[in-house]
Amino acid sequence: MQAEMLRALLLEYLKTAQDENGLQCNSCLSGVTRLANQRCPDQMERINDLHYHLRADDRSRFKQVIWDLILERVLIPGSNNSDQGWPFLSVTDHGRKVLASTGPVPYDPDGYLAGVDRSVCGLHPSTKKYLEESVSTFRTGNYLASAVMLGAASERLFLELCEAMAAAIADPNGRAKFEEKTGPFKKMVQRLDQVTSWLKQKKSQLPNDWQKQEQVGVIDKVADLIRNRRNDAGHPQDPPAVPTHEEMYALLAVFPHYCEKVYTLKTWLLANPTSIT
Repeated sequence: MQAEMLRALLLEYLKTAQDENGLQCNSCLSGVTRLANQRCPDQMERINDLHYHLRADDRSRFKQVIWDLILERVLIPGSNNSDQGWPFLSVTDHGRKVLASTGPVPYDPDGYLAGVDRSVCGLHPSTKKYLEESVSTFRTGNYLASAVMLGAASERLFLELCEAMAAAIADPNGRAKFEEKTGPFKKMVQRLDQVTSWLKQKKSQLPNDWQKQEQVGVIDKVADLIRNRRNDAGHPQDPPAVPTHEEMYALLAVFPHYCEKVYTLKTWLLANPTSIT
């Protein structure tokens, strides 16, 4: 069984078990085993007609997953209700926020990427690669690299939106001017200004949701926040402007919603070419 599957099962178990007294490594293993029996019995080792357990290599891999979540500040060794240490475990305050999330979380990278990909019916391969790198480096504590890669994913996403907007502009001259101002050689801040300005000017011709100022605000604020973090991380400074663990988690947590909004608008624009006057 892949470590990412074990990780996803453990996070699912912790959602219901995080407040139990006596949460420890063995109880987590038992909970994951029960879930694995339901989700992927073909990957279990059979004891008899009714009982299965994780294979020896999966049990060893499970311990590594536990320690990964400790390093990622979702779990800490020790009990909340006593002075007992390992093998007792507690969910951190940050971990509670992670487990309360209803959307994809970067601590389950396969589930996170699959969730984003599914919500938009297929990410652009380059966007997906940048996002995959951002999640991977976040998990290893390389937050500068994670911020830069997330910024690249956001910018690639924005290029797709700009291309769809240009295709929707009826006037060829207006389309050419828009393409000139939002092309791949323009800075992200210039592209962002043009997109938000265009959305405000043309909102009466857009779908109902995009006639609301808050919709434009989602793109404007989230894209600008990611851009600023990418610039802070990617431009040499002394000392480097390293994002915190919590800041990068928040950016990765909001990205799926932001991505879905952009793709929804992009899909509508491509389905209505040369319709915006």
